[in-house]
Amino acid sequence: MPNFSGLWTARQQLQATGASLWPAPPGAPTSVVATAGNTSASVAFTAPSNAGYPATITGYTVTSSPGGFTGTGSSSPITVSGLTNGTAYTFTVKATNATGTGPSSAASNSVTPAAPRAFTISPAVSGLSTWNLDSNGPLTLNATGTWTIVASSTFTVSAKMWGAGGGSGNQGGSGGGGGNSTGTVSLTSGSTYILFVGQGGKQGGGGTASGGGGSADINRGGGGGYTGIFVTSISQGNAYLMAGGGGGAGGGSGSGGAGAGGGSTGQTGLGGAPGGGGTQSAGGAAGGGSGATAGSALQGGSSLSGGGGGYFGGGSGGDNGPYAPSGGGGSGYINTTYVSSGATTTGSGTTPANSGDADRGTAGAARSGSSGTGNAGLIKIT
Repeated sequence: MPNFSGLWTARQQLQATGASLWPAPPGAPTSVVATAGNTSASVAFTAPSNAGYPATITGYTVTSSPGGFTGTGSSSPITVSGLTNGTAYTFTVKATNATGTGPSSAASNSVTPAAPRAFTISPAVSGLSTWNLDSNGPLTLNATGTWTIVASSTFTVSAKMWGAGGGSGNQGGSGGGGGNSTGTVSLTSGSTYILFVGQGGKQGGGGTASGGGGSADINRGGGGGYTGIFVTSISQGNAYLMAGGGGGAGGGSGSGGAGAGGGSTGQTGLGGAPGGGGTQSAGGAAGGGSGATAGSALQGGSSLSGGGGGYFGGGSGGDNGPYAPSGGGGSGYINTTYVSSGATTTGSGTTPANSGDADRGTAGAARSGSSGTGNAGLIKIT
């Protein structure tokens, strides 16, 4: 037994050591695992199997490397604050009892603190007015509409999108599929961005889809709308990333299917005298027949068949006697100042670009074989 007078005989020392009662600090904690936070890290660990003597651990100290930032607590996990976002850290843990502090644990895994990739969003999505990509998961918008987001910090997101499909009229022609664009988009803290999901091309005589071209004839179809990410407001000069919409169906003997959207140039419609696809510098040319119009910035041409919307919209088809030519597809766009690893791809006829991508679902599908609207576009951000 220990001699609480502070004096120990050799025999008492041997007895105390054998009974694990000799004063000693704890052993090293084990299984140290760090999880990054925003200018912080949470460090979890397992208490040492040897608590020393007295056998009550009074606290733990976690120390970062580099920087020597520390956090203390009575149990796992312990948070270390004051770290620099973007710097990689590892951590060690020491245990303390009444006798003293024990040795350091082995170093933890390396983690890099970062600000949360979050933004406010209006209107709310799934009841959330703030969306955190790290905790809420990817954001998918697959219905026609406009959403405003404001980034809470500066970060990058991976974005993929499809333009809307073209519509068809009573003569059952084929609209064009939507284009696809992808890229890594840089968002700046406090900046406002607009997420726009294009509307499917309307059935004949149904008016103009948002971002597409209209049809004035019940037998033909309207062009599908573009989908895009813009800074501050929707305008061509504010575009970051866009996917073009498919052209509207023509009708009558001699008319072919509409052109698909997307790519640096939207697809020209098929068959006789179709509307042209939008490019990076001009709208698609008007198709044959009276009343046909060329595409323009962000807008497909409107006539008997509508052009697809895009960075520059596709041209429409007019009245060409026995038939109305189909519309051309709108072009996609990549602003390389703010988007890296970007790609924009044109669909093919009724088939949307990258149609096999599981994230697409039915987005960008064209109406074909019967009167009706094309499918809306989609944006997914991760």
